[in-house]
Amino acid sequence: MQVWHKLFSSSTLVFKAIHAARRKLISYSIAVKLIPIFSVVLGASYLLSACQSVPEKTVAEEKPLFAEPERVELVFNGETLYDALVAEVGARQGFFDESLPKYQTLSTTFDEPHFAERAARIATFKSRWPEALSSAKRWVELAPNHVQARQLLGTLHVREGNAELAVPQFDAMVKLLNAKQEDGLLAMVAALNGEKDAAALQVISTVAKNYPATSAASYALGLAHVSHREYQAAENFLQQAIEQDPDANDARVLLVRVLGATDRKQQAEMIVKAGLKRDANNVSLQLSYARLLISQERFDESLDAFGKAHEMAPGRADVTYAYAMLATQESKWSLAQTLWQTLRNDRKHQHEATFFLAQIEEQLNNDELAAGLYRAVGEGEHQTDALLRLSVVLLRQEKGDEALKVLAELRQKISPVPARLFNAEAQIMRQLNKADDEIEAVYLQGLEQHPTNKDLLFNYGLFISDSDDVEKMDRTFKKLLDLYPGDPDALNGWGYSLVVKGIRLQEARTYIEEAVKKSPDNPAIVDSMGWVTYKLGDPEAALPWLEKAYKIAADGEIGAHIVEVLAELGRLDEAKTFYAKVVAEFPDHEQVKAIGQKLWPQ
Repeated sequence: MQVWHKLFSSSTLVFKAIHAARRKLISYSIAVKLIPIFSVVLGASYLLSACQSVPEKTVAEEKPLFAEPERVELVFNGETLYDALVAEVGARQGFFDESLPKYQTLSTTFDEPHFAERAARIATFKSRWPEALSSAKRWVELAPNHVQARQLLGTLHVREGNAELAVPQFDAMVKLLNAKQEDGLLAMVAALNGEKDAAALQVISTVAKNYPATSAASYALGLAHVSHREYQAAENFLQQAIEQDPDANDARVLLVRVLGATDRKQQAEMIVKAGLKRDANNVSLQLSYARLLISQERFDESLDAFGKAHEMAPGRADVTYAYAMLATQESKWSLAQTLWQTLRNDRKHQHEATFFLAQIEEQLNNDELAAGLYRAVGEGEHQTDALLRLSVVLLRQEKGDEALKVLAELRQKISPVPARLFNAEAQIMRQLNKADDEIEAVYLQGLEQHPTNKDLLFNYGLFISDSDDVEKMDRTFKKLLDLYPGDPDALNGWGYSLVVKGIRLQEARTYIEEAVKKSPDNPAIVDSMGWVTYKLGDPEAALPWLEKAYKIAADGEIGAHIVEVLAELGRLDEAKTFYAKVVAEFPDHEQVKAIGQKLWPQ
């Protein structure tokens, strides 16, 4: 808000100055050329770039493709000069609603394309389509050899669904670019890439018929059909492009994507391998092959393919980044460290690379190094997650108060505060056995800012379940299920909380059974099903559920449940053997220690 206030304030002063000068200007006429005025007011570089996608190069003046209207010297009187100043200064300051009518008036008063161009661009930017269309027509009338004028008018016709009127504009655009030895058809496809109306594809197909059926033209048509998800037509054009030029690697790469998207990965692999056989050092083909292997979950082969691409183009950050991500995913820590360390020298990836290096050090149990790297992650999208991870590392190092300090400082720095930050702070406070009212205050502050956040509500419900306030617990889980009907985690959280409290067990079973139907392989939910069955007096039926849960994900709590049920069934030797296994894996787990003390007190 402050920025806008400042802009408005400074602009108001400018407009007041112009109004003060108006009375002096309006009484007489001035003959003046256009360029000096606008170079003084704005400089020649002012650009309003709405809908601009094709760079403009001046067509050689000696041979214009389209007849240009005769240029006349501009003669301003006080009124028109005032309009020009208001239009230019207003546009510069972002007051487009004030600038637009001035530009429109000037574009009809003078045969000068500058005014029509500004009016067309501003009207397009403001989504004032009828005004954009009329101004674009005027721009083309005054500058028929201007590529962007043709592009804009054609695009506006496409947006109104009028392919017939769009075709001549894009045909002119293609001719103008071809005259400069540029690929006009490909530029047209790029210009219409964001236009999903059927008229866009109709225009491209119609214009393309006016030009030779080259490999480049077939590729452009294939690209156009891909953007409209017409994959069969795209495949036909791309195959044609490769037949016309076997070295058309852009077409080959795109064809591999099309075949992959239509689940014909084996055929895609044949295409890309054929390309690599012709051009073994083509980075784009090698990357295409690597990504195809990922889509088939052939990760080791993909890692080798990315390695080859990296050898071909060691300086390409996008290649290094993809290689580093896969190496990290596959736990190739040494390789991943080398790659991320390289990316720390790339400005775009610097902080993300530092973040991933920190995570790797965590995986390697190098908490000191991890903490230092997390602290080194600079401002940006990864800093919040880095500091959240730092708090976990600090907690593991028994520096709980320092962890809370990190989170408290982070809360002061960012706005809005993300829900996960409140969650992390509350959970660390719980592990540090902070007072319940302090913990609840953090949850409630988070819920005030994020009243419908599922994770916050869920964790708050679990926190309340540890208290004696059953009514508040019920209210929290009911709200969660009202917001997210049938959510298996919410159903399980409510049901298991009731089981732990030893109340309303049949109701708890109903919730958990519904959760199992929705998420049958979630170990926490499967464990709950076993535990409520046991608490309802059927240990025989409970055991398979618990064993299934432990098989999905070995966990201390699930292991403790199995030990207790085996003991209840009188299978004490099995219970003792399984306990030895669990305690070896989870020696510090409170429930594991508790069941051991209960069954075999020392």
